[in-house]
Amino acid sequence: SWTVISNTPVESQAPAAGGQRITDFSETRPISTYLFAFAAGPFRKVNEKAGLPGLYVRQSQFKKAEMEAPEVQEVAAQGIDYLSKFFAQPFPFPKYDMVLIPGFAYGGMEHAGATFLREDEIIFRAAPTEANRVGRDIFVLHELTHQWFGDFPTMKWFDDLWFKEGFAQYMAYQSLADLQKQQVAAPANATLSQSAVLPVTGLHSSTNPWNYFYQTIKPAAYGIDETRGTTPIYQSIPNLDDAKSAYGAIVYSKAPGVLKQLAFVLGQKNFRHGLQDYLASHPYGNADWNDLIQSLQKASGKNLQAWADLWIRHRGMPEVHVKWSCSNGKLA
Repeated sequence: SWTVISNTPVESQAPAAGGQRITDFSETRPISTYLFAFAAGPFRKVNEKAGLPGLYVRQSQFKKAEMEAPEVQEVAAQGIDYLSKFFAQPFPFPKYDMVLIPGFAYGGMEHAGATFLREDEIIFRAAPTEANRVGRDIFVLHELTHQWFGDFPTMKWFDDLWFKEGFAQYMAYQSLADLQKQQVAAPANATLSQSAVLPVTGLHSSTNPWNYFYQTIKPAAYGIDETRGTTPIYQSIPNLDDAKSAYGAIVYSKAPGVLKQLAFVLGQKNFRHGLQDYLASHPYGNADWNDLIQSLQKASGKNLQAWADLWIRHRGMPEVHVKWSCSNGKLA
């Protein structure tokens, strides 16, 4: 009687001996082994509507999930539409489900086509604040971005953990900021066929995502980066056990800040074209930071090797030296 969920849609189900059931899923495109998804249990699908990502929750939380699901699904649906256009790459897998896992060890895990999310990150235990709702929007868009950056091409090794996590974090804020602008521009009764987004309450226009970025992301990065124990954004990970040590403010806070700076230096148009070239060059394969640098250089015509070496492979904060003098009572 359990529900089973994996990376791809169910292809067939048939009864088996002993009151059991055999479920066959359609074959996946090439994915990394760590992106394999399988969930089984008394899950129920919430707010099942055509055009919306699936949302699964355990039976005991179904009523609460019914109240939150429409907002979460609409944000994810708008994110899929936005990112497909931004990256010039349609959603790379046959479906997208979000599976709420109680007591999940991580905030989320971006399995291809079936992201697992910690249940209490989606279903609030107390009355949510505006910041709680914006944070959830960012969380949903972060995990969604991984379907392109992390799943479609997958990092070659955990040395580039920062690469997928930094981009997912940066693009979550970029997506939310742009979707807010589109929502303001859309008529109140717009539909997906008339507008790039749906008019929903999920995109909280009273909170500027970039202000939220500066207030919540950057201080955490500064707090670590000013210490002697800080690390470069790029860390050499000799074995899988050491990968856990790379998770932290440098990966999740400094990396997106540096990528935002890179987008400014190159210009949004060149930056976007570089990302599009990178994704188109490595479909369902492996790639690393150097591959992206090549695509960004190709799009912008700028040599980024020195920039990447200083910002990605060196630790610590930049030093700013200011010289001034006084002449005829004026600062020069």
